[in-house]
Amino acid sequence: MLLVIGRRAWEVLLAVLPGPVLRGLDGWAQRQALARAERRRRALLMARSRS
Repeated sequence: MLLVIGRRAWEVLLAVLPGPVLRGLDGWAQRQALARAERRRRALLMARSRS
């Protein structure tokens, strides 16, 4: 029941938000993922250099 309400609210939100806002959110998510990948890569490099 709650899942259905949440899904319906999400669909309404996506229908209401304009395209640039959605693209901005997508760009933000992509930047966050790239930053996480970069931090992981640096951590692995640090761990290798220490051993």
